[in-house]
Amino acid sequence: MKIKRTVLSAVALSLSLGGFCAVPDGYIYDYYDSGTTPGKFLKSYTGKAYNGVPKVMKSGLTKIQAEDFDGGAAGKAYSFNNGGDNEYRRDKAAVSVSKTADGWSVGNVSAGKDWLCYTVDVAQPGEYRISASTASDDRSPYYFEVDGNAAGSMLYATGNGWDTYTLDTTDGVYLTKGRHVIKWVPAGGINFDWFALERVGDYKKPASALSFDYPRTSVYTDNPLFLDFTSPMKDCGLVGALYTADPSARVWNIDGRDVLYVYASHDLEPPRGCDYMDRYHIFSTEDLVNWTDHGEVMNAATSNAVTGIGSDGFMWAPDCGYNPADSLYYFIYPHKLSNVEDVWGIFVATSRTPAGPFDPKGYIKGVPSVIDPCLFVDDDGQPYIYVGGGGKGCWGGKLRRDDWTKLDGEMKQLGAFEDFHEAPWVHKYNGKYYLSHSDNNFENNHLRYSVADDPLGPYTPKGVYMLAHGHDTTHGSIVKFKDKWYQFYHTADYSGRGNLRSVCFDELVYNPDGSIAMVNTWGEPYLSTPITLLASAPLTVPAVNYNRGKNSKGYFTCSKKAPARDADFVTLGAEEWLRFSINVEKRGTYKVSIRLRQSIPNSRLAVMEDAEYLTSMRGEYLPDKASTGWQDMVLELPLQAGEHFLELRVKRGDISIENFTLSFETEKRTGK
Repeated sequence: MKIKRTVLSAVALSLSLGGFCAVPDGYIYDYYDSGTTPGKFLKSYTGKAYNGVPKVMKSGLTKIQAEDFDGGAAGKAYSFNNGGDNEYRRDKAAVSVSKTADGWSVGNVSAGKDWLCYTVDVAQPGEYRISASTASDDRSPYYFEVDGNAAGSMLYATGNGWDTYTLDTTDGVYLTKGRHVIKWVPAGGINFDWFALERVGDYKKPASALSFDYPRTSVYTDNPLFLDFTSPMKDCGLVGALYTADPSARVWNIDGRDVLYVYASHDLEPPRGCDYMDRYHIFSTEDLVNWTDHGEVMNAATSNAVTGIGSDGFMWAPDCGYNPADSLYYFIYPHKLSNVEDVWGIFVATSRTPAGPFDPKGYIKGVPSVIDPCLFVDDDGQPYIYVGGGGKGCWGGKLRRDDWTKLDGEMKQLGAFEDFHEAPWVHKYNGKYYLSHSDNNFENNHLRYSVADDPLGPYTPKGVYMLAHGHDTTHGSIVKFKDKWYQFYHTADYSGRGNLRSVCFDELVYNPDGSIAMVNTWGEPYLSTPITLLASAPLTVPAVNYNRGKNSKGYFTCSKKAPARDADFVTLGAEEWLRFSINVEKRGTYKVSIRLRQSIPNSRLAVMEDAEYLTSMRGEYLPDKASTGWQDMVLELPLQAGEHFLELRVKRGDISIENFTLSFETEKRTGK
């Protein structure tokens, strides 16, 4: 995919490796563009319609079987890396075509490598709807291109099993009369049965999908943030939700007003891994309700072009600080130095304003090849930099007061942390230095903190202060804003995928002794106090008695709408959940009987205690995978004594929950 670029800082292109020079104020804005016109694509396309006859698209519904893809050379008409037992298309053994109950399907897909083309003949120009029948064991994305350009929107296989085919549709596919080539592009593991086109409106010239006007504003009264903002997707010319991660929250005084800014990394669809992260956004607010997206502050193409070094993607957790010595804001970000070696640099870009534009300057020599930088300025004006992660521990050091692109001495490794994983963040409270970080908790990270009398330690571990969120990583920052302290962090709520995250925040409270109270991410008990679970008697809890609290606390639904409490049951879709505060009298193994039903076969349910999975992270199949009637899922789970919250999370499908019953089995703990 071609990158269009407007360079306003030409001098910067002459920067030497790792060096710095004065770069005039300017900005480089890069955006995705295929660089291919339909005419050019069709002229160069050498594939041939299956059986030599293009499928004719009429005004009604026209179905095309997945296995009837174009013939021709690999890499031109199709690209596939996993062959299979292909009885249907022996001419294309590289493509995996398998029998299904009522025909054939294409499967064994390698995400990001495989695709198939289909030549069609459109009889009537217009707007068309594409419908596709797919199956997957996970919520896997895919999209369509027409004549070399993305069309419609991103679609998702539902993730309800390899044999459960469901339909997804997208409008906004504009076709002129005549020949076109439709390309199916999977970005996850998918079985592909067929797709169909149906004319739904008159033809019009499609508007650019990648036109964004910044700044843009929206109101958020709940977690997660920024989801109704749109974003370009990675390398496909489509637009989707803006996913943000690794928030660094800073408060700047702007014209006498305290304004909170969030500097965040950016997860891009279609999801793959953190190597896909290649651009940053800045957000600001004066009341934690009305937010402004100032747009991209930096991206990989810009950084690489100006500094002359760098890699594709790999723009991970950033931070920003203000240096009164030169009246500059310093935006720092980790970025790989090349596409060949796994070597990181901490890059710096500067601006006269907190929202940019920022000019890249290069990377800070002497900082170890470690990720997740954090800036901290002490009361005496001395700036510090911290990095940590990738199995290399946590490092800290001083920066020069007059130039934050240079170290003041050498950095040193800071030891004595408890289970350090990544994401160091330093702030000061009542004369003490607090360093928070994520830990290595299996399957999903907690946040821990340590305290010291000096910015560079030694630090004394104080334990966990924020529990995990059910998916992979967590990464946070602590900031004081208008006399209250807040924890900013990210979750995978909404997307349900650990590589499509969203920024959230909650209030953080200090105890009188200076310790940090556990950040409440589970809400308040429905009946004011936790339900007591006695060892001597079973306890039945109605599903509608889930904890109070806004979305992402007592419950999570993608619509952000709370499930009805006056109903007999609660219905949840994939990655939606309920939490219940329970006071467990006695530690041990408990039988849990959950009364539920599924509307989609092969649904899965997971159970957690204090964000720790007691079942598999992928959940457990319902007892009768095909039944849509009420049934009981019975599990034996280990529970800890004391006050905890239990979480019921749908991992696949669609499940209605009526209640669950807990009963003591044995003091011996079994299960996970």
